[in-house]
Amino acid sequence: MTKTVFHGENQKESRSNYIGARLKEKKLGNSIYELDGTKISLAELESVLKTQNLFGGSALFIENLLSRPLSLEKKKLLSLLKDYPGPKNIYLWEKKAVTKTAVKSLGDGVGDLNSRLPQEIFIFLDSLRYTNKKSALIALNKLEGKVEEGFLFIMLSRHLASLLVAQSGDTAKLSPWSRTKLMNQAKDWPTDILILLIRRLLDVDLAIKSGQTKLGYLDHIDLLLASLLR
Repeated sequence: MTKTVFHGENQKESRSNYIGARLKEKKLGNSIYELDGTKISLAELESVLKTQNLFGGSALFIENLLSRPLSLEKKKLLSLLKDYPGPKNIYLWEKKAVTKTAVKSLGDGVGDLNSRLPQEIFIFLDSLRYTNKKSALIALNKLEGKVEEGFLFIMLSRHLASLLVAQSGDTAKLSPWSRTKLMNQAKDWPTDILILLIRRLLDVDLAIKSGQTKLGYLDHIDLLLASLLR
């Protein structure tokens, strides 16, 4: 019996690894049990853990249990998983990164598969300068397939908002470790262009979520940078 937690800021990769583990269990002929960690009760988990497959092995897959709000029932659920002595392999997936303490709450020897963001995303954000179009577009294209597009959109939006804050001089709102870098990067941006890009990104988000466009976030970001940068 093994226990494995899939998590991390790179949701695309962690989800792929989680699904891969499920496919592997199916290929082995094992029965698959799936539970929603945000809703399961102690009785439901106990029932699944006690279920035995007479004709082969079995595996349990649980999503978003560790990030579930703290409660007495959650403590009991984690305790039950921690003390489980049976044969089922147990896999947990979290939509975001969780702490090592959270992983250890499942007991010793738990596999901690933390999918971190690719370095390319930070290279892309650092390349975002008004007069650096070619490098920014090259860095953006290198991200294709390496990070979930919606998450990339969020990272880009937050970064541009931070650049706008850096221009305002209200640097107390910026993280100390990134303050100097953001202030230097912000100097290269005309304020009106920076505001326009942020507004266009909001329009893109609305268009995608309302079904007004068939293009994805990556395509729209590429078009915006190509049209607004120099």
